[in-house]
Amino acid sequence: MGSRGALRLLVVSGARRRWRALVALALATALGGGLLLTVWTGARRIGSVSSRFEDATLGPELIGVLPATDDWRALVVGLEAQPGAPAVAAFTYMGVAPERFTDLAGAHVGLTPSFGDTIYRPRILEGRRADPARADELTINAAMAEVTGLSVGDDVTLVADGTEIRQQARVVGIHQGGFDVGSNAGDANALLTPAFADRWYETWADGADAAGFGDQLLVVVIARAGHGADLRRGTDTVDTGAPGSDVLEPFEAPEVDDSLATQRDAYLILLAVAGLAVVVAVAQAAGGVVRRGSDDVAALGAMGLRRRERELGLAGPVGAALLCGAALAPLVGLLGSSRVPTGFAGSLEPDPGVHADLLVLLTGPVALAAVLAGLAWMSAGRVSSQRRVRSSGERTRRVIPTSTGRPGALVGWRSAAGWGTRTGRVQARGTVAALAAATALVVAVTGWSSSSERLQADPHRYGWAWDAFIFEQREGADLELAAEIEAGGPAVDGAVAGWARANVGALAVDIGPSFAGTGEVSVLGIDTGHDTLWPPLVRGRVPSTAFEVIVGRDELTARHLDLGDVIPTTSGETLTVVGEAVVPELGNGSFGFNLAMPLVGAIRAGTRFDYQGVLVDLAPGATLDDLGSIGTSDTAVRGPSPPPGVLNLGLIGRVDVVVVALVALAGSITLLHGLWVAGRARRRDHAVLRALGGRRRVVAEALAWHGALITVTGVAIGAPLGLVAGRLAWQRTARDIGVLSTFSPGWTTVALVVLSALGAAVAATAVLVLAARRVSTIAQLRVE
Repeated sequence: MGSRGALRLLVVSGARRRWRALVALALATALGGGLLLTVWTGARRIGSVSSRFEDATLGPELIGVLPATDDWRALVVGLEAQPGAPAVAAFTYMGVAPERFTDLAGAHVGLTPSFGDTIYRPRILEGRRADPARADELTINAAMAEVTGLSVGDDVTLVADGTEIRQQARVVGIHQGGFDVGSNAGDANALLTPAFADRWYETWADGADAAGFGDQLLVVVIARAGHGADLRRGTDTVDTGAPGSDVLEPFEAPEVDDSLATQRDAYLILLAVAGLAVVVAVAQAAGGVVRRGSDDVAALGAMGLRRRERELGLAGPVGAALLCGAALAPLVGLLGSSRVPTGFAGSLEPDPGVHADLLVLLTGPVALAAVLAGLAWMSAGRVSSQRRVRSSGERTRRVIPTSTGRPGALVGWRSAAGWGTRTGRVQARGTVAALAAATALVVAVTGWSSSSERLQADPHRYGWAWDAFIFEQREGADLELAAEIEAGGPAVDGAVAGWARANVGALAVDIGPSFAGTGEVSVLGIDTGHDTLWPPLVRGRVPSTAFEVIVGRDELTARHLDLGDVIPTTSGETLTVVGEAVVPELGNGSFGFNLAMPLVGAIRAGTRFDYQGVLVDLAPGATLDDLGSIGTSDTAVRGPSPPPGVLNLGLIGRVDVVVVALVALAGSITLLHGLWVAGRARRRDHAVLRALGGRRRVVAEALAWHGALITVTGVAIGAPLGLVAGRLAWQRTARDIGVLSTFSPGWTTVALVVLSALGAAVAATAVLVLAARRVSTIAQLRVE
């Protein structure tokens, strides 16, 4: 028949005898590979979702803010004349909101017809866009819909406190644009039409002038070139009517970029750990199928087949199953692509649904098939290189214990260790490795998610080392509030446990090109003469002299600063960095890009204060409502508010619970498969135990010890690895968004993982015990 004919015959025969195992292997490869392709696709889509969202919403590339008194119309005309025919628009922010909600919301109002049309055209999540020619139509963002309870079709009355503005209007849509996901994430606002501005903007401006705030009215000019044109070229020649001021700057949303980078990193970590788990699990199953054909090695050798041919005979059916599974993986990944990205990135995704990423769908399965086929070939090489195959009787003699103690426990211990045969050892190691990988993945991801949830619930971690900031926008408000608190009274007694004067403003600094554009940094000045409340430190110390500062975490990296460095100010004073801290946003500064220093130093350095007030620590049992009577009617009480980066991180939620559940399921199936294969391999040994007088409970005891030891070993290895991986992932996340990197592993979740693994082991043991009872002892001992 020849060696080729013999090889072909044995390959076909092996495939027929083990077709169920091969089909299961192909399906496992397809599902595992599809899972990896889904996660990889999600990571790549997150990497591009920001630019695609900007393109879909016609987001601006340049943005300029200037006083309404300046000739902003000249700026619009000048920009429109730039090369590339850019889209240009102007809008302003007005404190206009539905009646009863003016203290919670405001509105972006288009001053030119292009706003909301050819530039900054938000996505409509529900309903339709407002007609720009109608003043009685508006759209609202999701935050405003949640705060006010409004929905599409509701009629409202738009008002602005202190003015004669009163406009009947209808909510025609719920929108999402770039100004709803950046530094203003979570703010409730509406989008009003140019027709509304034509009718009411002058009334709004007159009211601001009468109240003394006319100089604070601002107009925002935005521009988008498109078609690859360089919009910035020649913009410095545009006469803005505001000589010497920096009007145009590139539009950036660092909070969005940081949040997306965090979620992308989470996906990549998930991909790495899930890839390891899938490769280990599938390779272990493939190796088991290969080793089940070890009895054919002697027959292949007797027929004159060389070692390479024997390896091909053993690995051929397995390789074919792996290739079939890899070929099906792109289909699974394609269907799974509709589920990613999720969370914050998913909320920005302008094109949800099935997504065909050719790079992922073509290279991923090839790489997976190559790795798995290589491992299967290595397993076949080890099996085919064995000099002889031990008989069943020899294996039994080495496994059956001679001890007079507990034979069931002893057999279980030795089975878990793979004692007696090389195949058993490889099988045991593979099961332990697969279970450890699955445990590590679940513990790492759930630990990361638990830390994210704890961050949302613990304001101290994002800089709020106090319970409230009580402030006003007028000079001397901090002194009056401090005097009122110090004097005591019904509004203070029993409610305030500690306090400190604190003013928030902007300080002009001069440390090179990194501050080009504004030349200012946000400053939190704290009075060290009272119960000082400093933001939480990461390293270093709090200031002890007037011109020592602690710097926000992102500030040190972005400005290339470190402890001991100095920051010159335009007033001539020099600030020395003595600590790194999480400095929260209390004014209009960007989160993380802040300084905190003694109030006396901030005053002497020339800080321009926008808000003046006190920081308050509440007494046990007190709430923010207890502080409502402090100060005047203009006094605001602000509680802890997460910055945009933390809000966006909260939208990610539990990182892909479905994916983690699938990995946990894969780990459980791997455990069941490993115990099942090992139990079948030990059936003859169990039959010998029963033939020697052992009861059925002895076999059950052996299987129980086997499953328990495999499970405990895998979990004992995987859980610490998962905690380490989760901690490292969270530390990177915390560093990216500038919060305290306190890791909360979620011990409840870890306990559930351990209990779930033990439960899976108990279920597998029960199945094996039932299967063992159905098999005749005589049939197992029969010599074939």
